[in-house]
Amino acid sequence: MIEIVSERIGNKIYEWNDKKHVSPAVMKFALISLFTNSLSIVLALLIGIMIGRTGEVALSLLAIATMRFLTGGYHFKKSLNCVIVSVGVSTIIPFIHINEITKVVLSIIAVILVVIYAPSRLRGVSRVSEQGLQIRKWIAVTLVIVNLFLSYEILTLAFFAQSLSLITKKSG
Repeated sequence: MIEIVSERIGNKIYEWNDKKHVSPAVMKFALISLFTNSLSIVLALLIGIMIGRTGEVALSLLAIATMRFLTGGYHFKKSLNCVIVSVGVSTIIPFIHINEITKVVLSIIAVILVVIYAPSRLRGVSRVSEQGLQIRKWIAVTLVIVNLFLSYEILTLAFFAQSLSLITKKSG
């Protein structure tokens, strides 16, 4: 559905644009990304408001988005699947409670996954240089390690969940 709407809007923009700077395919891709991210954020925050956990859901969204930006990760073939999983994970995380040992274990696993697999699925689709991708990877590792000492439950779970999306058959 998101893909169809994006394609139609992209084609209309292309028709109305005299300069034709951007192809309809590129426009469609950009609109899919915009609509998917916007819908995920709006739905998650609305659910956060309804369940009385807006701040926690927002923190979860921010942590996942930051780690995803830094490390990459799996992309669903259908945007709707991405919306469902993103909203689901970010709204469930505030309800999961873990003890200190579990925080440490999940953080260590997240660090290992980021070190092994990041950047995941960013090469060839990003304009960021290899050096830039490596810098992002180590910033992500640093964030997880800093949270290991801060021990924020939501950040631990969000970083861990995002690190799982990095797993692929080949390492970063």
